[in-house]
Amino acid sequence: MNVGRALVFFLACFFLGASYLALNRSLCETLEAESALIAKAYVEGKAFLINNLNGQEDLDKPPLYYWTIAAFRYVSPNWELAARLPSLLAVALFLALFWKICSYLGRGPVFFSIWSLIFLMCPKVSWMSQVARMDMFFSAVLFLALYLFIRAARMGIAPDGGQEGKSFLEPRFLAPFFVTTGVSVLIKGPLGGLLIFLTVTSFLVATGRAGRIKDVFGSVYFLLFLLVCVPWYVYATVHTDGRFFHRFILEENLSRFTNLIPGGGFKDFNHSPPTRYLVYFFTGFFPWSLLAPFWLFKKLSSWKKEADVNRLFLVGFVSVFVFFSLALSKRSDYILPLYPLAAFLTADFLLERRNLVYLKAFVQGLIWFFMVLFLLVATGSLALQVMEPERVLGGFGILDPDPALVFYLGVLKSEALVFVVLFLVSVATLFLVRRNSRSQKVQGLLSPLAHLFGALYLGAFLWILPAIYAGKDARPFCRHVKQVVGEAPLYYGGFWDEECTFYLDRVVTRMSLERTASLLGQGQEKVFFILDRKRRRRLLKMGVTFPYETTYGSPVLRPLFLVSSAKIH
Repeated sequence: MNVGRALVFFLACFFLGASYLALNRSLCETLEAESALIAKAYVEGKAFLINNLNGQEDLDKPPLYYWTIAAFRYVSPNWELAARLPSLLAVALFLALFWKICSYLGRGPVFFSIWSLIFLMCPKVSWMSQVARMDMFFSAVLFLALYLFIRAARMGIAPDGGQEGKSFLEPRFLAPFFVTTGVSVLIKGPLGGLLIFLTVTSFLVATGRAGRIKDVFGSVYFLLFLLVCVPWYVYATVHTDGRFFHRFILEENLSRFTNLIPGGGFKDFNHSPPTRYLVYFFTGFFPWSLLAPFWLFKKLSSWKKEADVNRLFLVGFVSVFVFFSLALSKRSDYILPLYPLAAFLTADFLLERRNLVYLKAFVQGLIWFFMVLFLLVATGSLALQVMEPERVLGGFGILDPDPALVFYLGVLKSEALVFVVLFLVSVATLFLVRRNSRSQKVQGLLSPLAHLFGALYLGAFLWILPAIYAGKDARPFCRHVKQVVGEAPLYYGGFWDEECTFYLDRVVTRMSLERTASLLGQGQEKVFFILDRKRRRRLLKMGVTFPYETTYGSPVLRPLFLVSSAKIH
């Protein structure tokens, strides 16, 4: 079975499903709504160089990512797709870079196809490819910088990883390497430069070329990095009278690693153990994370025999993983730049003939897992065709079920055909894998798996997830707010722990409960807030009354309360 054709089928399913979901899913998550609203301020001319959210300075991030969304809005039919296009196109950039690296190293189309499939067939990449978050876009730019360093350092040309003198570096690639690294700093801050420079420096030290560090960072091309990113940071700091430096550099960055920063935003937030990223990587890179211990041991034990690109990616994976593990605040999105490196190392491990026996057991076990899973889900879905969800829950003693649980069972019932088809596809996949297991080729085992994952993503992105998100769509609520308030909101963006959050232009801001109570108590005209039941109850205990109140709910979203200190006429 041709692995190239399997990749084409998988990519067709992947991009079709992801594009559909990106176009039609409401921006109902907080960070997605923030991305769209900050970009909207640039489109409407309310911001120029400093991010603006609801008429207020937003100093949490540099502007380049939001400029990109604003540019896409001019060619996109709606804000949903415009906000998610950078992530979706970042996947295309990854694939282009995979092809360039394979061509440069002479690895051929088979390695490219397997590398691409491993990268895309993991939950974190498939999800982050169609959300309005900067992490996929940021990761693609970082990987572009690594590719340029590979070319600048002539990896794959000089047998020992570099020749003496200045011939170690190729200026026509070193210059864009520093420019690209500077661009990454304008996307997500100093973290971009730190991750790239940490990887490059660790690689040179680990391969016994510490003396080359001055050749890289002591070159005149390093000034290009400074020219790209420093001017905006100086402007933002001066323009905000130092508020940007304190908020972004100190609170958003340094306070993740120390409790000594005054007002640090992460002192009491999400302090996770150093091992948390082991769990995040295992789930996000599943099922390939099951093979990670094997290729880690193999690459480290044969370190001196490994090619330079293998060693660069291994050092980058380990050093960045350790770096993020030392941070106080941990989120699964932060280690997304590691996924293309891990996919490369996994593909390289699988293509070694002596590892074929592990691959056979791995693929067959994986398909058995999906087959049993789809069988159980399809059986439950068919059972719901003759029994209502409430009756099923009552049989388990759940007499007063949560509306969200009833809703999800309804989705399971409505998508029965999809689950049955996925079960049949998994059975056919197992048959093909068992037939191809006599072959001594990796592609004979991975091609059926690619078809299974392609069908899985197509079913999830076109039918299952849209059915779920239909219940979380906040756009009807926004239309209701527009009728009441007379202002056009973009989207409801969710709640933060101690804040009442609603992204509504010129009407509602994000504030603490105390500030909310103060404004409502003063009776200011047309000040509106969105509360959930918990925050509404806490404000009532603080003595706040709501002269005007209207509610909204859905099977998934918690009941929301639009409250005001002034009656609406």
